[in-house]
Amino acid sequence: MAKISVTNITVNVNEYAAAYKANGLGDIPAGTTVSDVVGNIDKKLKKDLAASWPSAFEPYASYQTDNAIMAPWKNNVGGQAPKCVTDAITQDFSSWELPVDKATITGMAKQITQEIANNGGLTGTFYGKHQLGGAETIYWGVAFTTAPVINNPEEMGVIYAFSAVLGLN
Repeated sequence: MAKISVTNITVNVNEYAAAYKANGLGDIPAGTTVSDVVGNIDKKLKKDLAASWPSAFEPYASYQTDNAIMAPWKNNVGGQAPKCVTDAITQDFSSWELPVDKATITGMAKQITQEIANNGGLTGTFYGKHQLGGAETIYWGVAFTTAPVINNPEEMGVIYAFSAVLGLN
């Protein structure tokens, strides 16, 4: 799992309604907490990531999947590698005992921000691979949605699920 820093923020559960619906979760039931809403979105993103995992890739590994939030939205500049994303991927790779290669992680982060920007930050899933030397390939995927992550003033962010596996050529 990625290293997490906790900051208490106030966000109204109704502000997640669009992201909830966009992920096929319907209306938010009365009495649902923000933590439950975000948890349900996280579960759905992981499910979508696994369901569409390309058959040409190494098999999906549910134990090598993590969720994170990239915020604020302005950090999602296509083709850039935000520190929060490179930090999360680096920590995941280390925890999952995958090769922690800075160039690979930076390239992945740039591709992630580019794909999210290309999609307008709505909701989506995409996959990629990166060659490590001649004998190894990292296969990875991201499922994401955009939602408010801070209230007053409202600040948008990207909630995403990420997975990666190592394949030997």
